[in-house]
Amino acid sequence: MPVLYPSAGMEIFHFEDDSDGSDFALDQSEGSSSSKLSSLEINVVILDSHNHTFALRMYPWNLVKDIKDSLQRFAEYPSASLQRLFFGSLELKNNRTLNDCDIIDGSELISTINGVDRNDAPVSLFGDFIADSKCRSMISAVSSGLATGYTPVLSMDGTGGTYFVKDGNGWEVAVFKPQDEEPYAPHNPRGHTGEIGSPSFKPGLQSGGGMCRELAAYLLDHDGFLGVPMTVFVEMRHSVLHSRDFTGRGLVSKVGSLQEFIRHDGTAGDFGSQLFETHQVHKIGILDLRIVNTDRNDANLLVRRGSDGVPSLTPIDHGYCLPSSLAIEWYDWVWLDWPQAKEPFDQVELDYIEAINIESDVIMLREIGIPEESL
Repeated sequence: MPVLYPSAGMEIFHFEDDSDGSDFALDQSEGSSSSKLSSLEINVVILDSHNHTFALRMYPWNLVKDIKDSLQRFAEYPSASLQRLFFGSLELKNNRTLNDCDIIDGSELISTINGVDRNDAPVSLFGDFIADSKCRSMISAVSSGLATGYTPVLSMDGTGGTYFVKDGNGWEVAVFKPQDEEPYAPHNPRGHTGEIGSPSFKPGLQSGGGMCRELAAYLLDHDGFLGVPMTVFVEMRHSVLHSRDFTGRGLVSKVGSLQEFIRHDGTAGDFGSQLFETHQVHKIGILDLRIVNTDRNDANLLVRRGSDGVPSLTPIDHGYCLPSSLAIEWYDWVWLDWPQAKEPFDQVELDYIEAINIESDVIMLREIGIPEESL
């Protein structure tokens, strides 16, 4: 059955892939419109740049924007502001009615999209990493948000390029860190520029290596026991991503780490350390020792209160782990002087530590690009 779109008084047909997958076929089921309304119907055909065909049942008083809104709602197009519709050589303005534009039954319109091609996903998995369904779902949500018109937002803090990205509903769902915007990489947005492989802020670490280390921390957190947010390698395309050359750059394609955005009530620095349960602090300690993290400050521990009011800790920002030289200062681990760190491990924690397979982990780290001197 055709789907009624009440706010515009129109119907849009269901589409099914035809035999070669290039077009969409009309569902010819009977509608429920009255005979009077049926006599006024205009069947409009929309063609896009990928030779996909869509059919909309409209009325003369519908606006051009109604067509765009229907394509967004039912055919996964981006927002109306990113769509362009043409009737012949005339570009149709959003506030014009179909009658104004001399569109009649059977008219064909051409659809194009500014900035984002809906068939060329603005975010895609990068490399040979096999993502599970949750990772693929995160990538899909980010892609939908970019296609809908939500722009990545550069964080106000930090030394590298860190962008908050949203899903199609406008909710922050992930954090993207381009490899070439790391500290002392070519396109760092904070002024810390250099070539890939330049010494970074921490000893034993070079620019361009943070992406691999973000993923390493996630993959070393077996079964999610330590709470590292889901992380993958992706390629993202968007004009807002930073570049030193702004001349006609258009869409910029970058490789980097994409990490799940964790909703939180603050960071560890906003709370007294005595509020954190011992096993929460132990998990952070196990992780930081395991990956030789050189940057565990209180801003890199997110705090979320559960329904019972008890806060939990989520570790983030692991681009400064797995250095090639062992140089840990007392201030690199904010938890080191917390009283919970002096308590003995419980049996669950001891079992987790005992189950760690160093040899298997080293093989995995080599495969994702961690240099030999850091293993």
